Amino acid sequence: MENLRHRSGSSAYFVARVDDEPVGCASCLVFPGTEGGSFAHADVSVLAENRRHGIGTALARAVSEHARKLGKIGLTVEAREDTPEASTYLEKRGFVEVERQKALALQLAGLDLPGPQPPTGVQIVTLEQRPELDRAMYRVGLEAGRDIPGLDSEHEPSFEQWRSFEIERPSRKPEWIFVAVAGDDVVGYASLEGYGDVAVHGLTAVRRAWRRRGVARALKLSELRAAQAAGVRRVLTESEERNEPMRRLNESLGFRSIAGMIVYQGPLLR
Repeated sequence: MENLRHRSGSSAYFVARVDDEPVGCASCLVFPGTEGGSFAHADVSVLAENRRHGIGTALARAVSEHARKLGKIGLTVEAREDTPEASTYLEKRGFVEVERQKALALQLAGLDLPGPQPPTGVQIVTLEQRPELDRAMYRVGLEAGRDIPGLDSEHEPSFEQWRSFEIERPSRKPEWIFVAVAGDDVVGYASLEGYGDVAVHGLTAVRRAWRRRGVARALKLSELRAAQAAGVRRVLTESEERNEPMRRLNESLGFRSIAGMIVYQGPLLR
């Protein structure tokens, strides 16, 4: 709930009720740095026992109306790979697949993680230790973001937008944001956010000149060891299916595939 409140602004959230019981929800938002785009990001969820009664369509119409007020012409939505009925629903309404986000999970309980070994001259610190590094992290994040296959490469947030999402969200902890520093330069960063005994792995960003040298591995191992020490039992992450270097790195650390997301874009409902 704290994250939802933090991301308010132009976002809208809806709840569907039957006899005062909540049976579905939906959201419509614009990611930082994509304000000039044609699509809003939306999500619609309905409890299994309440589907096929028009509730999802009613929520989708509410989301579409909000997107229309924002000047958008369509929606970007995600459907789980293991729910073909969701894909069928979307495709019948003119939505087309634009990318896939492959999800992975790592069970930390009992795992013997090696210590991080950054390349010579690189030190791994936390943002809690070095809060003044945020602007340099932002520049690294923009460079890395442009190289991510798919829709993420279109995001060009301002520093304030980036900081609000990457650092200030209530689920982010400065002691779980790790920064790779070479001399006076930030060459990479990575972050986790915690939800009880589960943590979600965010973006791992490394400057182009420092890739394939072990920086990303050292950052990820620092994250995983911190999560394990805090009692986290499971870490989740995802990456665009064409992002082969990141997928290989995650798998080498023990992450295993779980159901991911198919990303669709399509027209607003009327």
